Amino acid sequence: MAMDKRTENLVVALLFLGFAQIYIATAPFSIPLAYDDGVMLRVSLGFWKALTGAQSAGDIAFSKFGLGQSLIILAAAPAYLRASSAQHIGEYVPYLLSCYLPPVFIGSSIVALTFKLCLRYGHGPQVSAGAAIATGAGTMIWPYSHTFFSESTIALCLLAAVYFAKTGDEPRRPHWLNGALAGTALGWVMLTKISYAPAALFIAIYYFHREWASSRRRVFPSAAAFLAPVAALMALALYYNHIRFGHGFHFGYGADIPRGAFISNDNSGRDMIFGFNSPLFFGLYGLTLGSGKSFFLYNPFLILALWGIRGFYRQHRADAILFGSITASVLITFSMWWAWHGDVAWGPRFLLPLAPFMSLVAAGAVRDAANAVTGRWRIAYAAAGLVLVSISAAVQIAGVWVPLESFKRIAAKSAPSMRPPVYNPNGWTIVDDGVMEHYLPQFSPVTGNMWMMRLLGQQNGPGLDDVLANPPWISLNPGWTVKKSDLTPDLLKYKIWWMEIDRRFPEIASVYKGMAFSLIISAFSLLGLALHYSTPREPEQKISA
Repeated sequence: MAMDKRTENLVVALLFLGFAQIYIATAPFSIPLAYDDGVMLRVSLGFWKALTGAQSAGDIAFSKFGLGQSLIILAAAPAYLRASSAQHIGEYVPYLLSCYLPPVFIGSSIVALTFKLCLRYGHGPQVSAGAAIATGAGTMIWPYSHTFFSESTIALCLLAAVYFAKTGDEPRRPHWLNGALAGTALGWVMLTKISYAPAALFIAIYYFHREWASSRRRVFPSAAAFLAPVAALMALALYYNHIRFGHGFHFGYGADIPRGAFISNDNSGRDMIFGFNSPLFFGLYGLTLGSGKSFFLYNPFLILALWGIRGFYRQHRADAILFGSITASVLITFSMWWAWHGDVAWGPRFLLPLAPFMSLVAAGAVRDAANAVTGRWRIAYAAAGLVLVSISAAVQIAGVWVPLESFKRIAAKSAPSMRPPVYNPNGWTIVDDGVMEHYLPQFSPVTGNMWMMRLLGQQNGPGLDDVLANPPWISLNPGWTVKKSDLTPDLLKYKIWWMEIDRRFPEIASVYKGMAFSLIISAFSLLGLALHYSTPREPEQKISA
């Protein structure tokens, strides 16, 4: 049963607001500045200070990363500055949560847009709402709504470009406007991270294919509307490169980055030495089958997409080819990048943009399965799907519950012989200094963070000794237990803001726990309403006189 436009918009709003509240309720207690996402935030801080007159434009520090993400998170800069100067926890928390609003809204928008695209693929309101909720709760989109990495932005832009390309024939919006919006989304991809250019190119081809098939007379106006924002944003990217590097086509990778007014990190040397020359097989193995960074390990329910590929191709051939091309281009590109794992991050960071596209295919598999069976089999299929989504959500909860570095540092203390020295440009130019967690199941971050959740739960309880005696890596060496002396306070901390407040300031924590629980209860209510309005209802029968 089709959903009317008013109800569709209502469900979109409920999904967006529901997940925005979940993501805010589980946001981190601290704001990163050390890793790549922190570098992009520091660039945004420089822009903000220049805009407000706190420093001159000539003193802005740049980085190797594209401009797009620093512009997106520019809104977080004033909140960060206020949070960093806060004098007490009551002043800190509002600015902390405000700082995370840009990535939170990006993640929530991906969920809402997944719902809208599911409807366009004929998955039906119920399946579409379920797929959107599964995407928001059971994929890496949740933990990445708490970072300033650019991959969530890329995911939203690619998804938006497909949406506007696919809805070009709908009468609600002029076709040229759809082209302009699709072009803006793809142009922003180029402005943010040039490595996703092949995926953007495939979507551009898809757009023009649809326009040509629909009406050849409007191809040229559509092309102009599409290409104008792409050209403008690419020109901005080239100009930004010229300012940073003195060359428009230097995008910050594969060559030495000048020092001086640059924010960099220890990886710049490896960018220059190794670049995109890593053996393809090793990256492919790590991203698909590896115990530390496999895409399906961090997004288990998306394995349904493998089941649904055939049916999706049969019903939407051009779209299936597009999704396959996007997946192949992203996989091949980043499998050859020396840091294919995307560390320090939860899961295979560079593959995050694939998650919503696979959700669309997985939703088709669920719809086809539901239509193929009845009675007890339908109930069994629904139960199996619910279990798979629950497992996926548990993986994301492990990612948001505790900092990833805590497990890694404890493992390094417990099993020092398994941890190679970190990269050093002056004698130890190792490609991957995270072999332990990337390739050994016993050191997988998923099991490691779940063990950390047990450890935090028992740190003052009777089960602490048992937890310390049985870390995930104990099967490799019975002597690799964890000593209490290794558990320094900086390792025994929560990542979620209100849980860390409860640990540090128990005397005032009840107020903040109440705020968080109110957000979570409100979120579940909104998502429940989204499912309610997505449930088909029989039309009312008129009673004859």
